[in-house]
Amino acid sequence: MNFDTIFYALIAIFTSVTLEGWTSIMTATQKTLSPYTFVFHIPLVFIGAFFLLNLTLAVIKSKFSEEHQKKNEAEA
Repeated sequence: MNFDTIFYALIAIFTSVTLEGWTSIMTATQKTLSPYTFVFHIPLVFIGAFFLLNLTLAVIKSKFSEEHQKKNEAEA
C-alpha cells in the first residue's frame, strides 16, 4: 500500500476505515514520512469506522422498516 496515486491512496484509506490492516499502513507511513502521521490515522480509523458502522446500521434499519410496513399493509 502506498499513497503514490489516487487509486492506491483510496484503497489505503478504505482499508484503514474497514479496520483491516490499518496498523501496517500507519507504521509504513510513519517510517516513510514522519512519526507524527498518527495524527491522520487515528482519527481516520475511529471517525471513519464510526460513520461506516452507522451507515450500515441505517441501511439495515431502513430495509427492515420497509419490509415491516409492507407486511402491515398486506395484513390490513
